[in-house]
Amino acid sequence: MNTVVSANYYALRPVSGDTTIFVAPDGLNQGWANSGGEDITFTDQMLNFTKSSLCIDESQIFATGWSYGGSMSYSVACSRPNIFRAVAAIAGAQLSGCSGGTTPVAYLGIHGAADDVLNISQGRTLRDKFLGLNGCASQNAPEPGRGQQAHYKTAYSCRAGFPVTWIAHGGGHVPDPSDGGSNWAPGETWSFFTALPSKETGGTTSVPSSTTTDPSSTSTTGGNQPTAVCGAKWAQCGGMNWNGATCCESGSTCTFSNDWYSQCI
Repeated sequence: MNTVVSANYYALRPVSGDTTIFVAPDGLNQGWANSGGEDITFTDQMLNFTKSSLCIDESQIFATGWSYGGSMSYSVACSRPNIFRAVAAIAGAQLSGCSGGTTPVAYLGIHGAADDVLNISQGRTLRDKFLGLNGCASQNAPEPGRGQQAHYKTAYSCRAGFPVTWIAHGGGHVPDPSDGGSNWAPGETWSFFTALPSKETGGTTSVPSSTTTDPSSTSTTGGNQPTAVCGAKWAQCGGMNWNGATCCESGSTCTFSNDWYSQCI
């Protein structure tokens, strides 16, 4: 967990503009085998502690992780679909189980074509689970070749409010794919999470006080469809890769925070 914290939660914390509660737990034996569902129980306990100690928007709880952490993110999407609004699995595989797995959850998958630890085909298997659950239309998802300095992003057409996005890059088993430049994962992940409509209202929610769980936490990709109305007070209204509203409701102004984030204040 200390590695995740020292890396600013895989560079998501600076992007959040101090709107988000981040949690980086330690898995047993530095992993998330979830034997007998023990890690799901731990996740429940973590969330209960967080909710009883802090003020959070319980409709905006997310999980993201890399490798074992990506696998556990997939597992919580299967087991706790009514708690986690979305997950982002980075270089994950079927390592932590999938108890349940019958309810839609917004899903972002990122994987490297040159991954020699968990083959990209294992990431596709996780993705395909939610393509089915989320009622997504079949479409071609191009991928770069091994070692190619590029990433290809495919946003599927799915049930409203439950998008699936797949980003394949040419690199290996890494939490911070860069295509030889800067790490694009934090911006993609943040955009994917914050663009989601609320399950309860079907509308666009304000920027969350969200809990990002998973030990090897990182993420990338996504963006949802832009909203046609102005953002509510405290909502995101701009930033690199932002696809949502860029205007704010009456009484608030879109205020620049950093290159990745502007907010209705």
